[in-house]
Amino acid sequence: GGRSQSRLVRGGQLPQGLVRPAPGAPCVLSDECLGDALTLVGFGCDPTQELSAALLADWRGAGGRSVTLRHRGQTGLHADAWEDMTDILVPGAAPVGWVAVVRPDRTVLHDGPLADAERVVRESLALMGSVSPVIDAVSPPVPS
Repeated sequence: GGRSQSRLVRGGQLPQGLVRPAPGAPCVLSDECLGDALTLVGFGCDPTQELSAALLADWRGAGGRSVTLRHRGQTGLHADAWEDMTDILVPGAAPVGWVAVVRPDRTVLHDGPLADAERVVRESLALMGSVSPVIDAVSPPVPS
């Protein structure tokens, strides 16, 4: 199915690679470009390009941000796309044209092809409900 192209696991960790903001710039760990917010990540694509203005406003209102990752040498994306120098993220974790919602603790909340970005974001907002995306909801321990 459509998931076969992506190696992301919902509820699993987004792998960490080395990325750089521009050719010739120093590499940083991808955690640095993701920051401490709920993030919509585009793998080789602008993850917001398919979102309606209203949904994008809802996403930003919930504290969400967006990051574009591109594979090494990929051109044609906006200037603030981060280049994956290790291929761990693009195409290692997901192919070009894939989007994922990643929590501040780097857990993959939801993902899918760019064409489904609107649904992925809407469902992610619903999953979070009224929980602030900056505060990570911790489930109570299960008695052993």
